[in-house]
Amino acid sequence: MIATQGPRKKTVSHFWQMVVLEKTKLIVMLTELKSETDFQCYQYYPTMQKDIQFDNYVVKLESEETLKNGIVKRVINI
Repeated sequence: MIATQGPRKKTVSHFWQMVVLEKTKLIVMLTELKSETDFQCYQYYPTMQKDIQFDNYVVKLESEETLKNGIVKRVINI
């Protein structure tokens, strides 16, 4: 298990490197990408329309589901 803040634009490739090296199976995001006045973290996950590449890592969104309680479940493949 890893506990970390959401990555900034300059650190997102390090974030995915850590996820891969540590064989992370679950990422829990506890904040929104932005607050009313400021960005909380960089959008480090892709959308269904577009994969994202960070250095040597291509991050693909396999599925996205909004659960009854409003939680968004994303299955990501690296």
